[in-house]
Amino acid sequence: MLVEHAAREGVRVAAVGGSSRRVEDVVIGSAGLNSLDTDVERVVDGDRATVTVRHLARIDMPLIGLALSDVVLTASAVMFLE
Repeated sequence: MLVEHAAREGVRVAAVGGSSRRVEDVVIGSAGLNSLDTDVERVVDGDRATVTVRHLARIDMPLIGLALSDVVLTASAVMFLE
């Protein structure tokens, strides 16, 4: 849910003309994601902005972590430009 929330917050900034850097700052800050484990893509095409967030969720639990591998969570949001 945090990755979905981050994508929605980022696309709101992109829709009003926010730069890629500003979008990334909002995505990371809004959900408290680790910037080293998060990739943010901002695309403006025609009258729409799309923000895609990919976050590496590390499984760091004793014993269980050995049996499970890390997971990449992905979310995208699209909004019309204002």
